[in-house]
Amino acid sequence: MTGLPSLFSSDAKAMLDAINRSQAIIEFDLSGTILTANENFCRAMGYDLHEIVGRHHRMFVQPEEAASAAYADFWARLARGQFDSQQYRRIGKGGREIWIEASYNPVFGPDGRPVKVIKLAIDITADEQEEVENELAALAAEAAKPARTLPEAPTTPAMPAAPTSRRCAASSSSPRTRRCCSTTNVR
Repeated sequence: MTGLPSLFSSDAKAMLDAINRSQAIIEFDLSGTILTANENFCRAMGYDLHEIVGRHHRMFVQPEEAASAAYADFWARLARGQFDSQQYRRIGKGGREIWIEASYNPVFGPDGRPVKVIKLAIDITADEQEEVENELAALAAEAAKPARTLPEAPTTPAMPAAPTSRRCAASSSSPRTRRCCSTTNVR
């Protein structure tokens, strides 16, 4: 046995209640149609339950993602009984970007075949936004630093610096101009 209490024990119910209090939970059929969701999930996504039940999961992803082969494969893997766990970018009500750390888990029936998928998630949007803000601040700090100047390369009398002109820059495709613009300036 795995050390988990019996499904029918009061301890198992207490464990499920604890998970329900702390996790955003949503259930899908094997094709991705939403069956139900808990209050945490609805709050994180900005929907009421009646707005999402019966709709497809694709409502939470960008249209390009929903139309991709990878998205179809994602649902095919879940329907075969394979779980998927990672950080996901999702779209909430009104187009709001939401980041979640989640696990999509197939639920198996008595015959051992998958019957539905349950997703357990936590909203990590604030963490993602903080990370982006820190990266932007670091880039801004780097950009605000004074530019380093490199010392000029010395020129020798035997090899003067190549002349620059509008003609060289404007018509570098002609053979004559390419010779004119070379650094050795040899004809």
